[in-house]
This record gives sequence, structure tokens and C-alpha cells, in this order.
Amino acid sequence: MYTLSSNTQNSDAMAELVPGVQVIRHLNTKGAESSCNLQEAAGEYEVEIQQILQSTAEKVGAFNKQLALKQEESRIALVIKEMTARYEAGKAEANAKLQAQQIAAADAQAAITQAAQAKLNKLQLQAEGLREDLRRQLAEAGRLQQSAQAKGQRQEAALGQARQETLEAVQQGNQKYANMLAEHLGIEDELKHQLASKQQAALTRMQEHESERTHWEQEREALEEQVGAVRAEWQGKLEKALAEIHHHRQATAQKASLASAVQQQADQLQQSLEQGAAAREEAEATLAAAKLQTEGVRQDLAASQAHLTQTRKELHASQGKVDQLEQQCQELQDQTRQQIAEIKAKDMHVAYLERKEAQQELFYTTRLEQQATAAETATADLELQLATYREQTNRTQQQVDSLQSQLDHTQTQLQSAQQQNSRLLTDVVAAQREAGELSKQKKLAQTELRQLQEQVSEASGDEHQLEETAWEASLGREKRQAEALQQRLTAALQDSTSSHAALQTLQQQARQQAEAGKDMTASLQAELASATSNAHSLQQAAAGLTDQLTTARAEVLQLSDEVAMLQQQAKQNRQTSEMTLKAELSQKERSWKAAMQQAVAAAVADGSARDDALRSCLRAELEAAAQQERESLKRAGTAAMGSRV
Repeated sequence: MYTLSSNTQNSDAMAELVPGVQVIRHLNTKGAESSCNLQEAAGEYEVEIQQILQSTAEKVGAFNKQLALKQEESRIALVIKEMTARYEAGKAEANAKLQAQQIAAADAQAAITQAAQAKLNKLQLQAEGLREDLRRQLAEAGRLQQSAQAKGQRQEAALGQARQETLEAVQQGNQKYANMLAEHLGIEDELKHQLASKQQAALTRMQEHESERTHWEQEREALEEQVGAVRAEWQGKLEKALAEIHHHRQATAQKASLASAVQQQADQLQQSLEQGAAAREEAEATLAAAKLQTEGVRQDLAASQAHLTQTRKELHASQGKVDQLEQQCQELQDQTRQQIAEIKAKDMHVAYLERKEAQQELFYTTRLEQQATAAETATADLELQLATYREQTNRTQQQVDSLQSQLDHTQTQLQSAQQQNSRLLTDVVAAQREAGELSKQKKLAQTELRQLQEQVSEASGDEHQLEETAWEASLGREKRQAEALQQRLTAALQDSTSSHAALQTLQQQARQQAEAGKDMTASLQAELASATSNAHSLQQAAAGLTDQLTTARAEVLQLSDEVAMLQQQAKQNRQTSEMTLKAELSQKERSWKAAMQQAVAAAVADGSARDDALRSCLRAELEAAAQQERESLKRAGTAAMGSRV
């Protein structure tokens, strides 16, 4: 290529040098010109050669510039083409990598979408299961509530019936008590009348005895005066002593009559004692009946206590069953927690795959937020139902406490009745003891009376005065003992009458209280068992709802945390991906720009070197051609001058 351009340039130069050759030929034909003209023509020729060379050099320089420009453009085009090819290859490679990454991302997205859809389906199934459990529990709670309301109504009806029966029993007891009180008052009035008549008779007898005692005192004083007179005049007045003995015999007869009167009084006292014994036997019979009734009441109370103990045992057994159910619920909760932990582990694994998909995460976030809202709504409903159950439980507990207080009050009344019966028994035993003591004193008085009669019948002789004195002292002592015995007997009769009346009253009250206590105890035990069962049912339902509420809240919080974490991870992944792509693009742009600059610089340097080399070659060729032309011209001029010569 270089040789062709050099020949072309030489041919052009020769074409331009044709006028000079013609001038030389013209000079050769004119050999006759003078040498001065030849020298001038040579100078002109030199100037013209220089002009031709200069014009040729300018043309060659312009041509070289054009050629260099064309070569530079072609070289730049080649470099641009090469760089474009490299850029296209890099771009294709980057596009291939990008497509591969997009395919991988699409596959990962599909896998993540599939896993997320599976997880969503699983969560939907779990949510549907929870909803089904919630509906079932709500239905169960409604059924329990209806059952509790029905039981409450039945309890209220039974309580109203028990109250009505209690009121009727109280009214009947009051009527019976009023009738018994009227009968008792009539008997008491009759007994008071009899007692007043007996007291009046006793008072009359006591007045008679007092008059007789006064008479005997007067006689005793007279006898003492007489005994003093006899003792004073014993030695000189024997006849008078005999008269006094006769008088004493008369007095003895009077004393015998007095003894018979005392015997009559003793007989009357015996009759009174026999009446007291009859009253005592009647009191003992009444006491035995009261004991039997009290024993019946105790047996009923023992039966009630046994029934209550059995009820408590059943309650403890129910409590054991409740504890067993609570343990089963705890085991189910542990299993649920374990499943939730496994689900959490799987969710964490799925979350690791879901970090590069922000749009899908937003969709899941919206779905999870909707589920969280639904869970919160269900939680609010559960809390409302739980509050309702708690209120019902509190009302039931209040009813149980009220029934328990009524039962305690009934037991207290029974204990007080038992204490009153014990006190009554103590009083009756004391009355029996006093009656026994009175009987002993009566027998002792009868014995002393017989001894006194024997002493009166055996009284004689000179010792009659001393015996009379002793007899009078004994008679006074017997009178005092008889009076004390009469007073004790009267008090015993009064105590026996009042004790008998009080015993009857207490027996009636105890009987009424025992009957009312039986009814109340049975009703209270039934109501207590029902209330306890309702309370346990409500507690179990409340515990189940509380556990579900806690689980739902925990799941809502967990889902909220997962949503926030996924959003944060998606944001971070998006920012990281954008920064990575920007950095890769910037690096590729910088590498492409540097490569382009290097290629352009290399091409420019190569073109400059080639231009310099071409210029040097052209300059050398032009100089050689000019030298040859000069030599040929010199030879032609020398030849022309020789031919001319």
C-alpha cells in the first residue's frame, strides 16, 4: 500500500515536471545561447525546482494529512468497532448473567411464592381451625350459659318453693306453738290455782300449827314454872307433886293428841311427796320423750352431716376431675406451643428465602394485617364473653356464699338447741336429785316421828321431865325440818312445772328447727352442688377462653413482629440490591470508558507513529528523487553544453 502511494506521487511529480523538461530540451536545441543565459536559466531553474519541490511538498503534506485523516478515521472506526464489539460482547454477557440472575430470581421467587402460599394455606387452615374451635367454644359457652340460666331459674324456683315451704312450716309451727302456749297457759293457770289453794291450805295449817305451837309454848312456860315450883318445893310438897304428875299425865294425853295431829300433817306431807313423785315421774317421762326427740334430731343432723360429707367428697372428686382436665389442657397447650415453635422455625427458614421479594412481602403483610385485625376482633369478643362469664361466676359465688351462710346459721341454731336441751337435761337431773333428797328427808322424818312416838309412849316415872324436854326439842326440830321440807317440796314442784313447760317449748322448737334444718340443709346442699358445678364449668370455660385469648394475642404479636421484620428486611434488601447494581454499572462504565480511552490513545499513538514514519519515508524519497532530478539535470545540462561545444 505504501509502495503504490509512492509511485503515484512520483508519477504526479513527473507530470508536474514536464514543463521543466521541455525547457531543458528547448535549451538543448538552443545550444547556441550564451553561457550567461545558461547560468541565468540554471538559476531560474533552481528557483523553479525549489518552487516545484515546495509545491510538491505542500501537496504531499496535504495528501499525507488527508491520508492520515482517512487512516485515523479508519483506525478510529476499527477501534470503535472493536470496542463496540467488546461492549456488545460484555453487554451480551451481562445480559446473559442478568437473565440468569432473573431466571434464578424468578425461580427463587416462585419457590418463595410457593412456600409462602403453602404457609398461607397452612395459616389459613390453622385460622379456620381456630375459628371452628372458637365457634364450637362459643356454642359450648352459649349452651353453658343457657344451662346456667336454666339452672339458676330452677334454683330460684326451688329456693322460692323452699322459702314458701319454710314460711308455711313457720306459720304452722307458730300456730302449733300458739295452741300449745294457750294449752300450757291454761294448764299453768290451773296448776297455779291448785297451788294457790294448796298454799292457802298449807298456810291455814301453818297458822293452826302456829297457834298450837303458841299454845304449847304457853303450856311449856307454865310447865316450866310448875317444874320450878315443884323443884323449889320438892321436899315439902309431895302431894303437890303428885297433883302435878296427874296434871302431867293429862298433858301427856294432850301431847298424844298433838302427836296424832303431827301424824296427820306427815300424812299430808306424804301425799304431797307422792304428788311430787308423780310429777317427777311425768317430768322423767317427758324428759325421756325429749331425749328420744333430741336423739332423733341428732340422728337427722348426723345424717345431714354424712350427706354433707358425701357431697363434699363428691365435690373433691369433681375437683380432682377438674384438675385432671386442667392437666390435659396444659398438655394440649404444651403440644400447641411445641407446634408453634416448629412453625416458628419453619417460618424463620421461609423468611430467610423471602428476603428478596418486597412486593410479595407487602401482599403477605396486608393479608397478615387483615388476619391480625380479625384476630383482634375475635380477641375483643372473647374478652367480652370472658367478662360475662366472670360476672356470672361472681354472681354464682355470691349465691353459694349466701347459701353457705344460711347453712352455717342453721347449724348454729341446731347447736344452740342442743345446748338448751343439755341445760334442760342438767336441770331435770338436778330436780331428780332434789326429789331424791326430799324423799330421803321424808323417810328420815318418818323414822324420827316413829322414834318420837315410841319415846312418847315409853315416857314414865321420874325421868319424864327430861324426856319431855328432849321430846320438845326433837319436836321443834321436826317442825322446822317439816317446814323446810314443805318449802323445798313447793320449790321442787314449781321448778318441775317450769322445767316441764320449758322442756316442752324447747322440744317443739328443736323439732321445728330440726325439720327446717333438714329441708334447708337438703336444699342448700343441692343448690351448693349445682352452684359448684356451674362455677367449675364457668371456670373451665373462662380458663379455656383465657388460654385461647393469650394464644391469639401471642400469635398476633408474633405476626406483627414478623411483618415488621420482613418489611425491614425487604427494605434493606431493596437498598442493598440498588446499591449493588449502581456500583456494578458505575464500575462497568468506568472500565468501558478507561478501555475506550486506552484504545483511542493507543490508536492515536499508533497513527502518529505511522504518520511520522510515512513522513520520514516520503521526505527521504522526495529528497532522493530531487537529488536524482538534480543529477539528471546536471547531466542533461552538461550533455547539452557538450553538444553545443
